Amino acid sequence: MENILREIRLAVLTGRVAFTLKAREEMGADNLMDVDVYQSLMNARTVRSKRSRSPKRVMDREKIHIIVAPSDSGARIYTKGLFRKQQEKAVFYILISSKRSTDTTERRKKKNG
Repeated sequence: MENILREIRLAVLTGRVAFTLKAREEMGADNLMDVDVYQSLMNARTVRSKRSRSPKRVMDREKIHIIVAPSDSGARIYTKGLFRKQQEKAVFYILISSKRSTDTTERRKKKNG
């Protein structure tokens, strides 16, 4: 786990991070900027990893990394991403990034539309 956090932080520091359109849309809906997500990734203490089951995955054993951590402003941000090779370098692709609600009723409202 510590190694993957180090890899994610290194990707942020060296500019090897890319956002999917879905992540951009979610960030826009929550008024998040790239810097908020970067701060959250740098502030992370833990990461949860699991094998991707997406039909869009490139490799059979692709790992998704899930991080919930605060930005410097204190907003808790949920980020899900994975590493993929791009021109011989590992790039961390952010698939989802949004504010994490601490109010369970608010979360249910968003989920149920």
